[in-house]
Amino acid sequence: FFVLYVAANFFFNYGPNSTTFIIPAELFPTRFRSTCHGLSAAAGKAGAIAAAFGFDQMRGANNEHMVTVLAIFSVCVVAGTAVSFLLPETKGKTLEELGDLFYSEEVVSKFGSVETEPLSPKTKGEDLA
Repeated sequence: FFVLYVAANFFFNYGPNSTTFIIPAELFPTRFRSTCHGLSAAAGKAGAIAAAFGFDQMRGANNEHMVTVLAIFSVCVVAGTAVSFLLPETKGKTLEELGDLFYSEEVVSKFGSVETEPLSPKTKGEDLA
């Protein structure tokens, strides 16, 4: 039982974990990484909710539309596989190199500068109030 549990847990998390957590953390530019990573995770969870509830309603009371549901799932699998091959390879590259690869002046100028002034170090006797 334990071996089956470990194997099932591994395969349940192998695909979703890499596509919603690992790839977005490496793929998005540093300046927008946290926002885009959150949007990616939210999109994955919204898709899971839509699939769980939407397709259950779509299949019908006596599974009369099951062929349609399976056809939609098949299209999603093929589309996901195609998109996976379109993503650039991140192996062996630093996050800075990946950020430079996707850095676009147009995007940064549209959202403005997010740079802040560096904080000055406090001296020992300085009042913090």
